[in-house]
Amino acid sequence: MSDGGSAITGYIATSNPGSKTGTGITSPVTVADLTNGAAYTFTVVATNINGNSTPSSASNLVTPSTVPDAPTIGTATAGDGQATVTFAPSASDGGSSITGYTVTSSPGGLTGTGSVSPVTVAGLTNLTAYTFTVVATNLNGNSSPSASSNSAIPGTVINLSTGKIWMDRNLGASQVATSSTDAASYGDLYQWGRLSDGHQIRTSSTTTTKSTTDTPGHGNFILATTSPYDWRSPQNNNLWQGASGVNNTCPTGFRIPTEAEFDAERASWISQDAAGAYNSVLKLPLVGLRLEDTGLLNGVGSSGRYWTSTIDGLNSRRISFDSGSASFASSRRSTGFAVRCIKD
Repeated sequence: MSDGGSAITGYIATSNPGSKTGTGITSPVTVADLTNGAAYTFTVVATNINGNSTPSSASNLVTPSTVPDAPTIGTATAGDGQATVTFAPSASDGGSSITGYTVTSSPGGLTGTGSVSPVTVAGLTNLTAYTFTVVATNLNGNSSPSASSNSAIPGTVINLSTGKIWMDRNLGASQVATSSTDAASYGDLYQWGRLSDGHQIRTSSTTTTKSTTDTPGHGNFILATTSPYDWRSPQNNNLWQGASGVNNTCPTGFRIPTEAEFDAERASWISQDAAGAYNSVLKLPLVGLRLEDTGLLNGVGSSGRYWTSTIDGLNSRRISFDSGSASFASSRRSTGFAVRCIKD
């Protein structure tokens, strides 16, 4: 290449279309202010004191691009050990097709990926609260994160009509009920006011010796054959009163529901019977009960009995349901019923 007898002072690159230019004294030269996603070719002229050369031939076709815009966060919905997160796609793909979206949990940094909304993040810890952010990816890399989602707690369900959050299964159950008679969903049977000390296991041993303290110090089911039919003597009305109750047996942040709270759930059932209980948000199965005077199981698969934290004289209140009805009544505290915890 000849400089025409005068030193070249610079080069000018020009886009087509748009006639955007960039200058430099050596190669390469950058042309800015182009539209991402639009295709361009370029020509170059050399400059000396006499002016510009004729343009070079056109370059190859180039399409500038950058990372996408951040997606717009939607709603996080809890499941069993997972959460499903919705979001709106990035408003701009940055001029390069989006290849996928990544949802990240906080805490834990667990991720889920997908090409469209929603995306599910698995491996979460039940009863732990999480929020989520989303990034979009193209060949240039990741967008900035979206705003954080609402808080979601895997292992819980929410009744939209009451606004209450509950554990999705009974204490001691290995899974959410798949039917009214799903044995794996029955869980344990608690004497009112006791901790999870082993007595709640359906096959635990029995004893007739009442406890004189809030914590018996053993895992036996304590039988009671005389009034006040309690496992503790004297009685203590404060064992299951709220999350800070002396013997609150629910996980941290949860507690035994009151009769009023359980009754509000019952009012939302499609029918006041076992079918309504199972088809409700809580999916309550027919757990049966353990008799206070013998320790024998009764009504398993045909009736459901669940404690509330509400006391009634010497007794405490529970909900019961079967194939024909659902109602509340008082029961002896040494009886073994199921427990379903509500978020505090």
